Amino acid sequence: MNKGRLVCFEGIDGSGKTTVAHRVAEALGEKEGQAIFVERRGLDYPEDYQRRRMRLFHEVIWEYGDDPIHELGDLHSLYIMAGWFAVLDRCRIGPLLTRYDHVVIDNWYYKFVARYALKEEMNFQHVTDCFSHLTRPDKVVLLDVSPSVAAARKDSFNLAEAGLLDGFDGDPKESFIRYQTAVRLQLLTMARQEDWLVIETRSDSADQVVERVLERLAADDTPGKLK
Repeated sequence: MNKGRLVCFEGIDGSGKTTVAHRVAEALGEKEGQAIFVERRGLDYPEDYQRRRMRLFHEVIWEYGDDPIHELGDLHSLYIMAGWFAVLDRCRIGPLLTRYDHVVIDNWYYKFVARYALKEEMNFQHVTDCFSHLTRPDKVVLLDVSPSVAAARKDSFNLAEAGLLDGFDGDPKESFIRYQTAVRLQLLTMARQEDWLVIETRSDSADQVVERVLERLAADDTPGKLK
């Protein structure tokens, strides 16, 4: 039986999810008991065969370089991403929730659902069904940042981040801003529907963002507060 709670961070590319999630996990460990940070793309699996297989998934999903992977179709990308999260949930998140008070991950599947929502040819219900079996987070924190601010933090833009696999084109930075603006709107809609914690990061430092996240998490855990 799970004893811990799953806290996940969402946001557009460049919103600071990994940095903030890591530091929030450290702070929760110091203040409230055992906590562990899980990197969504990480390969820190307990068994060697799990690491080998997930290494192959990692290569297929993220190490495509300039290959025209869009020619393989949206269902291909959907199913391999769903496969990644299925193993992550079963072999990492589930076991860790039995051992730690807090499991903090830098990205769950919501950003990918938001991206697929922009594809008019995709059946949105089918997309959400592919992830419906996964552990439901106890807290979802959306780090909301302007796409132009996120773009300024990045030195380069891969095909997926710039929306170049989804019909966006032109200068990579400008395409990134346009595409991430659309993704951000989808995430904000999901946040309203699911009652996520929304943290406006603006140009705040990582320390300031972490402090605000911890304050909001503590406020939401006040005894007697409706969840």
